[in-house]
This record gives sequence, structure tokens and C-alpha cells, in this order.
Amino acid sequence: MTITDTLLFMHIPKTAGVFVGKLLKHFSKSYRGYGHVAMRDLPLEYLDRYIVAAIRNPWAYYVSSFAYLARRERFDTGVMTPAEFVTSKAGIEFFRDNMREVLTPAQDTALTPINWRYFDNALDQETLKPTRRRATSDAIITAYKTVLPELQIRRKLNMGKLTYHYLSCCFRDSVKIFKSGKVPTTLEHNELITVDRVVKVERLRDEMSILLDIPRQEIDDFTAKLGPAARNKSKHLPYQDYYTPELRDAVAHKDRLIIDKYGYSF
Repeated sequence: MTITDTLLFMHIPKTAGVFVGKLLKHFSKSYRGYGHVAMRDLPLEYLDRYIVAAIRNPWAYYVSSFAYLARRERFDTGVMTPAEFVTSKAGIEFFRDNMREVLTPAQDTALTPINWRYFDNALDQETLKPTRRRATSDAIITAYKTVLPELQIRRKLNMGKLTYHYLSCCFRDSVKIFKSGKVPTTLEHNELITVDRVVKVERLRDEMSILLDIPRQEIDDFTAKLGPAARNKSKHLPYQDYYTPELRDAVAHKDRLIIDKYGYSF
């Protein structure tokens, strides 16, 4: 999440939040960055700002997450670097094998009752730093599958990882949605969403040019100076290369709210 005097950007993981943060820091008079924060955890005084979030093609999102985690966890086969692994045949097979579990968390995650207290106000109101202890691991597989409450909710609601984070970051009453046992329909969406505007990553520079009232060329020039590493941009093959027809259709079903609402296709 990034805050300026007039704008609040909700950072859904792997939706160009690092780039937007650097953009706001450069072009805004005020700037504070806090990483990933759920909308339900925001202090009320921040809700008077114009709230923006970014969304992206779900199929591209999962590939980008895989490439990022491979790099972050320094996934090393002993033969290939992380970047080489992500674009290799072995990396594609690794993605496919683990995506099946990412999209459908194991049955044993449903055996333990969901601890809803996990979603209680868990931020220090002054620093906005999480006070809860999250389960973490150095292993890329564990990192990719994330923490138990999320797994339980995604299994219960039959939703994708991107949809879960989208609801968390863009809906003040996300816990109420999770407890309802169903993902909102596109008709219900507009009544429930809390952010003022959702921009597409695929058109991000144009959208930020409009939001910040800055010529597009200035944003392009600033982006060129940053370089891919500073923008936290992961290298990988075209996302279509990583999917089997089965996985393609699974994402289409699990993240159908985002696909239908924002008009994405494979």
C-alpha cells in the first residue's frame, strides 16, 4: 500500500505495486509505503483519499508469481540459475505440478476450523506494520501455497489466489464475504467494492498518467531509468506456454469474477 496526501494505492501482490510506489514517490509531494495491507485493516482516517488498486490477467498473474518466488527463494537446481529454471522445460513442469495444488488446496486444509480471529485488526495503527505472526518458509513451494487461513477460505469458496487477494485489498467487508461462503457475482460486485478505481496492469502507464495528471512521456522516461530489476519485474516466457488446457480452464473457473468483471481472456 502506498499513501500520498490525496491518493491511496492498494497493493495486490504481483500487480505492479513496486513500480507504482516508485512512481508516486517520484511524482508526489508526499509519500509513505507500507507493503501489502488488506482493506479491512486500514484505519478509518485513510479512507477519505481516492483509493486505487491494480488488477491483471489471472493467467499471467500465476506465472509472474512463480517467476518472482523462484528468484526470491534463490531456487537453485545446481545446474541452472533461477532465471534459467523459470524459462526451462523443467521450470514449466514444476509450475504445472504445483499450480494444481495452488488452485485446489489439499483436502486436509478443510479439516481444521477457520480461525476468524486471524482477520481481526492486526495492524499497529501508527506504523501499519503487521503484528500477527505469519507462517513463512524458505522453500518456494511453501511460499507459493501461503498461509492456512487463506488456503481454507480459497477451498471453501472455490476461488483462486488472485481473487482472494483482490477481495482482501479492494473490499472493506472481505471477511463478511469469506464467511458468506460464496464469491460475489459481477452484479453484486459494484455494491460491495470499496476502492474508487481499479486499473489494469496492462494499461498501467496510461492510467497513472490520467490519475496523476502527468504526460505519458514523463512516465515512460521515468520507467526507462528504473530498469526491470527496480520495477520488480520477473522474467519468464509468454504465460500461455506454462498452461495445459486443464490448468487454463481451472484458472478460468477459480478466478471467474476477475475475468468476467474486467474482460480478460487467455
